[in-house]
Amino acid sequence: MNIFSKPLKDRALRLNRKKDVLCLILSYPPFSSAIKKSHEGWILDVLAINQKLREAVYRKKEIDVSELSPRISLLLDHSFHDIEAYVPRDIIEEMQRGTIWGRTPTTKVYSLAIDFAFCQILQDIEIPKFQRILICGRDDAGLLTSRLKNLQQEKGMFDLVIHVKASSCKSARDIEDDIARELGLSTSSRQEVDGLLKSKSFLILLDDVDLASSTNLNDVGTNWWNSKKFQKMVCTTGSMGRRADHTEADLEIRLEDHLFTWELFCMEVGDVVHFSGIQHFAIRMVKECKGHLLVIVLMARALRDIDEVHTWECASLALTLQPTQLRDDDVLFNALAFVCGRLGSAMNCLKCLVEMGCWGELEEGDLIGRWITDGLIRKVDEGKEMVRHLVDAFLFKRSWKGDSSFVKMHSKIHEVLLNMLGLKRESLFLWLGGKGLTEPPRDEAWEKANEVHLMNNKLSELPKSPHCPELRALFLQANHGLRVIPPKFFEGMPALQFLDLSNTAIRSLPSLFELVQLRIFILRGCQLLMELPPEVGNLRNLEVLDLEGTEIISLPMTIKWLTNLKCLRVSFYGYSNQTGQSSDTMIPHNMLSGLTQLEELGIHVNPDDERWDVTMKDIVKEVCSFKHLETLKLYLPEVILVNEFMGSGTSSRNLSLMNFRFIIGSHRKRFVSRLPQEIVVKFEQQKRCLKYVNGEGIPMEIKKILEHATALLLERHLTLTKLSEFGIENTMKLEFCVLGECSKIQTLVDGAENYRQGDDYGYVHQKIILGSLRYLRLHYMKNLGSIWKGPIWEGCLSRLESLELYACPQLKTTFTLALLENLNRLKELAVENCPKINSLVTHEVPAEDMLLKTYLPKLKKISLHYLPKLASISSGLHIAPHLEWMSFYNCPSIEALSIMEVSSNNLKVIIGEVDWWRALKWRKPVLRRKLDSIFVPIKSDADLMTQLAEIGNQLLAPKQETNLSQQSGTTSVDKQRHEPSPLPLLSPSTKNSLKAIVVEAGTTSEQTQLSEPTPQPLLSLSTEQDTVEMADAAEVDLRRVGRSLFPSASSIIGFPKDLKRNYKMLTEGAEKLKALKYDILERSGHKKSPALREWMDRAEMISEEVNQLETKYNDEMEHPWRLVRFWEHSYLSKVMAKKHNQVQSLLEGHDKRRVWMSKVVEDVVSFLEDEQIRRIGIWGTVGTGKTTIMQNLNNHQDIAKMFDIVIWVTVSKESSTKKLQDAILQRLKMNMEGTVSIKENSHRISEELKGRKCLILLDEVYDFIDLHVVMGINDNQESKVVLASTIGDICNDMEADELINVKPLSDHEAFNMFKEKLGRSIYSPQIERVAEQVVRECGGLPLLINIVAMIFRTKGEDISLWIDGLKHLQRWEDIEGMDHVIEFLKFCYDYLGSDTKKACYLYCALFPGEYDINVDYLLECWKAEGFIPGTVAFRDARHQGHVILDDLINLSLLERSGKGKCVKMNRILRKMALKISLQSDGSKFLAKPCEGLQDFPDSKEWEDASRISLMNNQLCTLPKSLRCHNLSTLLLQRNNGLSAIPFPFFNSMHLLRVLDLHGTGIMLLPSSISKLIHLRGLYLNSCPHLIGLLPEIRALTKLELLDIRRTKIPFRHIGSLIWLKCLRISLSSFSMGIKLGSISAFVSLEEFCVDDDVSVEKHYKYLKDVTKEVITLKKLTSVQFCFPTVDSLDLFVHRSREWKKISHFSFQFSVGHQDSTSSHFLKSSDYRSLNCLKLVNGGGRHPVITKTTINKTISSCPENFDLEALICSHSWRLNEQRLEF
Repeated sequence: MNIFSKPLKDRALRLNRKKDVLCLILSYPPFSSAIKKSHEGWILDVLAINQKLREAVYRKKEIDVSELSPRISLLLDHSFHDIEAYVPRDIIEEMQRGTIWGRTPTTKVYSLAIDFAFCQILQDIEIPKFQRILICGRDDAGLLTSRLKNLQQEKGMFDLVIHVKASSCKSARDIEDDIARELGLSTSSRQEVDGLLKSKSFLILLDDVDLASSTNLNDVGTNWWNSKKFQKMVCTTGSMGRRADHTEADLEIRLEDHLFTWELFCMEVGDVVHFSGIQHFAIRMVKECKGHLLVIVLMARALRDIDEVHTWECASLALTLQPTQLRDDDVLFNALAFVCGRLGSAMNCLKCLVEMGCWGELEEGDLIGRWITDGLIRKVDEGKEMVRHLVDAFLFKRSWKGDSSFVKMHSKIHEVLLNMLGLKRESLFLWLGGKGLTEPPRDEAWEKANEVHLMNNKLSELPKSPHCPELRALFLQANHGLRVIPPKFFEGMPALQFLDLSNTAIRSLPSLFELVQLRIFILRGCQLLMELPPEVGNLRNLEVLDLEGTEIISLPMTIKWLTNLKCLRVSFYGYSNQTGQSSDTMIPHNMLSGLTQLEELGIHVNPDDERWDVTMKDIVKEVCSFKHLETLKLYLPEVILVNEFMGSGTSSRNLSLMNFRFIIGSHRKRFVSRLPQEIVVKFEQQKRCLKYVNGEGIPMEIKKILEHATALLLERHLTLTKLSEFGIENTMKLEFCVLGECSKIQTLVDGAENYRQGDDYGYVHQKIILGSLRYLRLHYMKNLGSIWKGPIWEGCLSRLESLELYACPQLKTTFTLALLENLNRLKELAVENCPKINSLVTHEVPAEDMLLKTYLPKLKKISLHYLPKLASISSGLHIAPHLEWMSFYNCPSIEALSIMEVSSNNLKVIIGEVDWWRALKWRKPVLRRKLDSIFVPIKSDADLMTQLAEIGNQLLAPKQETNLSQQSGTTSVDKQRHEPSPLPLLSPSTKNSLKAIVVEAGTTSEQTQLSEPTPQPLLSLSTEQDTVEMADAAEVDLRRVGRSLFPSASSIIGFPKDLKRNYKMLTEGAEKLKALKYDILERSGHKKSPALREWMDRAEMISEEVNQLETKYNDEMEHPWRLVRFWEHSYLSKVMAKKHNQVQSLLEGHDKRRVWMSKVVEDVVSFLEDEQIRRIGIWGTVGTGKTTIMQNLNNHQDIAKMFDIVIWVTVSKESSTKKLQDAILQRLKMNMEGTVSIKENSHRISEELKGRKCLILLDEVYDFIDLHVVMGINDNQESKVVLASTIGDICNDMEADELINVKPLSDHEAFNMFKEKLGRSIYSPQIERVAEQVVRECGGLPLLINIVAMIFRTKGEDISLWIDGLKHLQRWEDIEGMDHVIEFLKFCYDYLGSDTKKACYLYCALFPGEYDINVDYLLECWKAEGFIPGTVAFRDARHQGHVILDDLINLSLLERSGKGKCVKMNRILRKMALKISLQSDGSKFLAKPCEGLQDFPDSKEWEDASRISLMNNQLCTLPKSLRCHNLSTLLLQRNNGLSAIPFPFFNSMHLLRVLDLHGTGIMLLPSSISKLIHLRGLYLNSCPHLIGLLPEIRALTKLELLDIRRTKIPFRHIGSLIWLKCLRISLSSFSMGIKLGSISAFVSLEEFCVDDDVSVEKHYKYLKDVTKEVITLKKLTSVQFCFPTVDSLDLFVHRSREWKKISHFSFQFSVGHQDSTSSHFLKSSDYRSLNCLKLVNGGGRHPVITKTTINKTISSCPENFDLEALICSHSWRLNEQRLEF
């Protein structure tokens, strides 16, 4: 036997290892059979070599080493080039060396490796040559072993499957004996065993073989092998790196090798994969890739550096979509669908290449040329950027041949894209996300679609019923204007699996019955969605239901049917008890327990919602039963609840394997957190989060959870003095920590308490404290004196990357030297509002040692704000050699910056106040010159954080551009088209010289700031001479340009600074112009007026000029910024500004409002074409655009063809019949000389128009006009009339056949119009907020919006000017054109005529503008005030009130809302009403509703007031008394914090008639209530703490209306008010019983309402007595009552006299027990005009029901049905035969 040399052995092992790695990689998709076949011969050769080696070692056969050695060398050179197209060479080489995994993988990551290893086993076990397969690696959970046992079921190819636990076997003989026993044979009968196995196909599983022993697998079963049978031996072992020189197996599979897919994904996706909130989805992503190597890289590239968790989740879900038809590579299809949906304009370029049919190599220049030819791009550089983008996305692969670049698309990607893009048949995808669409694609575009991407558009409507039978995924998210989904929208989508409606404005869902295949349903952020239909339970395949960020009241019980649900997230609306909703339970009992497959559960509740307190214990118990739960998010208000959770099915040790977010403690909304929202988002993205609020002590339960938490948010802890009190061992896993408002904490850690003394040898093992912490924020820590106290040792805080300290008034020491030495990873430091800090570092280091060491080596950003005593940053230490950012604000004590603090060559920006910067002292002027170039001044009059954010965005522009392109489907090329490239840097010397010019010219600091988004490294200190020379050279350049430029430098420099802004404004305006042009073309078709044609020609010409400027700009940006180009930029910027004004002028000449108005114009034209319609009326309040509509009609081309002559006359108030005739005669060019009578003029006009088709346009019609008298129009049947008026009745009086009501704009439309008229974008968030208030003040009137926008256009970006302008507008001061608006409004007011109508109108101003005022409530107030005679019955008073109301609406002074139940007043009209009230004697209003008032107004405001409205504020106290002798109305409703009224408060209000206190927290009315002797209406409803009324209430002898529903006032307290005409009361008020005759004593009662609340059942025993009493009331005209049974209704119907007077009696009856699902059904204020009968929980028939319905409206309804909607829209009459219930 030959003895092998060590080199030969090593090469043989390397060869075998290479073979194992190749087999492993080839087991992954998408390797084709051809690729596998190409390596098959090589694998067989390696197996033959191994066989020879085994025979030499174990069979004692001789071999020729001289022949074997070169063969091994030859085989080792085998190429993996085709494999490297999928797996990078570095990873392959690491796998061969066995170093693929340097870190210990998590359990979930390792389970991925086991899954992939099992897939390899399934493939390789079918290869005959692999007889012995060895599987190495840990399998602690036995996952692989259990699956191997089922290989018989998996493959069905073996006669025998034998499993042997081989861990105790010490030799091959022991293994053979165990196998014999498993076969039931004797261990001594060797021949019998050999014979049996040799005749069978077998699989022997040897589990946990000890390779470290003398066991030799090659000796096991040497006589069993039969080449004619399928025989395998699979061995598992936990041993790695076995002791044998040559493998004993044909194939070795190392479980750790299968981690290469995870390593590949991590390498491609970047560091973001290690974020704790993302890693969970990353693991899921790799799992859903199913090992497909192309998909792994595609998805990783698509998500590179994306840190938005929701995007990761959607990406992982997108891979799970099931195919609607058979195809190969489904997962690749899904991945490409996801990737392509995010490509933006690059998708068109990709499609172009696919259409070329070329997936071989193509020269990059040829491809770019094709793109330019096809108009996809404009320039070569743009094409290169596009190629780079597609290469980065892994859709292209680039190669080089010499100097030429070639690109190639992978053949499998090309094949899938051919199908996807519809190049083989119809298109499968609609990629229209982020296109700004306002209308959905046409129905035919949906028909063959596989996926439809319409996210991030401006859709407000959808097709009614698109037919798309193959649609798998529909993305509609972020269409913020989408409010309604058509009822039949989903009926044609039976294959839909993925539906995303997140961040839309939908309020309800249509029918979902057809979505039987739906698996993923995302409704995240639908804030108006409050109800989930029960039929959602029919979506049995649903796996993900995301309702996070909605306002769901409760979940339907049918959710429990979703047995496949894996993820449920839901946010509950927290005020159901305040909104009239009927649900007492958020989550029905035992609903969750049926969701056995749940892996993620997130329940977000409003902490103030009392329903959660009732529900949560049951929820915790149900949650503990889940076996598959991996993620849990819960709010636990009490710490003790943690015990129930920890002690149940989910034990504490399992928390380390879960993702969780627990909020623990009394976390009420009234506690306002000072934590910024972005920090909250960061916290919630962590893996295992604990938020503990308002805590006290150190509960053991908190310690248990903290032990596993990676993030801690601790707020308002009452007793904690140190974070370490929670236990050092419990904070070891913390990576993210935020502490806020913990007033007792003095330090985080006291090192002295945790320090251990060393032994005799000085050795000591210290516990590392907070060694995993990466982020630490401390804010509003009242007594914090230090971060770390006492000694600190290596490892503590050593991973900290970000430290933020805010508002710590006692903090003096930030860093000690010992702490500083540990912070080697710190990247960001922010210290703000810590007034006692005088230096960041406290130390005692000898001066000679300071230069020996550098601290904070990775620090990149320092922010120091509001530190008045801070005099030094580092106290002389050398810090931060890689610093990039420094910001200072209000740090007056810093008088110098040391070279030890600013030595970084990476420093990009220093931010601070100009005066501070100029006052700094410098040892070396060169340092000043160096830093001047990167200094950016802060404006003292603008928000600091906003400015810092804007500067940060500029510096991070390149990275943000990449992220944005990936997140929103926009490539960097797209961005280049709409935003200029960053300006090239001006050299420091040049910039200093230019700044000198600016300062000399007296310009502001704002003008000195030059944009530099990508600063270059600064000059080092050693190049001082070079710096001086550059400065000198710049000075020479300036002199060469000429002294004549200097005087105007300040004006010129503004243009380069504004170049980017002017470019952006110009291109945005051009885009709007282009969109408007296309909109007009589409609307007008071929019919264009001369004016419109002229406008179109002008628009086309300006568009071409803008394109030329854009080309010029891009050309300029390609070159470095040299001084000579500075002046060229000035000129270009100036031209762009001028061109922008021209664009705006065009837009104003044909703005969007007019385009919108064209719809009204076209409607009028359509009416004019109808021969039956002769007169058309257009009406609406002043300023809504009626005159503009008339102008468009006058110039309309179709009208010119339709009529022989068009006469347009503005009538106006002062017009007379004679003046009107003169205007018509002038338009007809007839002689008007001489005095002619009206009759003669009429005859002349009629004769002139005889035989001619004439259209009369009458604008501003204020009174009835008899057109026959004016022009004899009745004699000309061909003439038609269009009139415009502010008064609807005038249109009716003039016999208009059709009416068109033009209403004010909505807030959204108004803001859009304002921005259009403003002529530029609003970039500042502060100004945008003010602008929104400005627009609201305009009341939606286009006329006023136009005027105000013109005024505000001059205010620029100065926030102070905007605020001042808003104040003027609110006071109606200095607003040019406002007088015109007021004049028209005043006319409408005067037109009312009667003082009663005027008073009714002014009364509406007590309510907020655009506020829904309940009509019945308003009419009751009018009656109480005496506007409607007090002697009139309530029923008649309502009728008279509606007549007045109709007049106000006809005059456009009010507008109906709330489905007709309410009215509202325009904001401008309300302002006018308040102004009139101030000018009227005895009618002064104090109206400040909904203004957030916390204090009662000053006495000067209310002393003379006749009416006061302070409703919907935050008042908690009232003045002791109000001296308001003329006060008749006092509205204080919905001041929830108002709990008491001072006793003398009402003493001076003798004339008060209306008092509304409903919805307050009062507990008692004061005795001074007796002074209100003229009070007519008293509203106390919904005062839950009001327990009674004082006897003084009997003094209110004129009280007519009393509402005490939902209070605790017993009926006996109002028993003396027998003169009441209207009483509203809850049934619970009768709980003390009623005396005989107590209700019947109310002989004047006309309207009686008993509220049907949920508590009605327990009060049923009083209903019969109440019913008997009500029967006796003789003046009743309206009753709302709940009858427990049909018999009690029968009693009322048969005995009530008033019921029999059926013609004037109205009712709202409910019959049956009211439960929580059917309560609050009938509301007297909502349905007074309807006679309603509500039947619940009934059965059988009863004659009284039929009798009740005779001549009445009935609504019969099953339990749980939303009858309110039915009453509004589906009431019907039923006869006796049809009624069943």
